Amino acid sequence: VEVPLDGDADHAHQEIRPEGLHEGSAVQTWASSDEVERLRAENVELRQKVLQLQVVLADGVLSEVARLRKENEELSSKAAAVAGGWIGRWEGPAALLQAPYDLFIVFSIKAAELTAYYGFSYIFVSYVSDEFGMTDVEAGNLYAAYGFACTGVGLMLGFVIDRLGVRRSMLIGCGCSTIYRGICFLSSSRQMMWFATLTFAPVGAAFGVPVLALAVRRYTHRDNRSFAFSFFYSMLC
Repeated sequence: VEVPLDGDADHAHQEIRPEGLHEGSAVQTWASSDEVERLRAENVELRQKVLQLQVVLADGVLSEVARLRKENEELSSKAAAVAGGWIGRWEGPAALLQAPYDLFIVFSIKAAELTAYYGFSYIFVSYVSDEFGMTDVEAGNLYAAYGFACTGVGLMLGFVIDRLGVRRSMLIGCGCSTIYRGICFLSSSRQMMWFATLTFAPVGAAFGVPVLALAVRRYTHRDNRSFAFSFFYSMLC
């Protein structure tokens, strides 16, 4: 038996190592190719899903655009019918009819509020004298204090109206005015009348009619705003 020399053994080991490395590289290359194929399949699947979503979104956008166009055509036809009617001879009323219903609620609130205000102011002195036993001087002082309180509350709480907005300010104003008039109707206490007149009444006045002017501006546009304000200020001033 021939035993290879040390140099020949080293040479044999050098020849075997490249063969082992070559086999490992082949296995790794095979695994990498499988991973690439899997990623390609997932990529194709994701692209198909994206295309399907794009088609669905496009259909939804087109249907929404069609619906908006139909509504716009209906509104245009209604506006043309109103403008062509008997009221279409005046630009102001015809444009005012296209305003949201909130504007007519504002007009109704102002009509009711000013009717109550001027009616109660006209009989205030005699009412508190007869119902609460005040003298004419006390009734006059109460009414004067009410006027100063309205001015002070209006100046101090103006920024609160800007923060609360039209709707919340109107709810506060109408609520306080209703409570005040309810106390005037149901109570017979002089102290309660003083308290309500100097608290609920000024807040109701500050959050009432001044806020309605802001509401008119919000619920109108350039074409009907001038007529809306003319109608608003012509209602009992």
